[in-house]
Amino acid sequence: MATNTDNLPDSTTDDDSLSKKKQFDDDHLDEIVNEFFGLVNTFSTSKRQHTFQQVLRVAEDVEQERIAAEERRLAAKEGIDSTQN
Repeated sequence: MATNTDNLPDSTTDDDSLSKKKQFDDDHLDEIVNEFFGLVNTFSTSKRQHTFQQVLRVAEDVEQERIAAEERRLAAKEGIDSTQN
């Protein structure tokens, strides 16, 4: 008696397709995770750059105030010197 195996599902094909689907899912998940961390890194870099720019602005303001204070001190000293002469 001959058996007909043509109508039976091929288990290796099912295993292969499941393996390929899992690999696709894993690759797709890797892409999503990499994109997410790329966005986080971009945001973090942008945030650091923004913070650095704020620090520079404050440093410039402090430097301008220091210069203005020095000019006031020199002007006051010259005023004292001119009154003594």
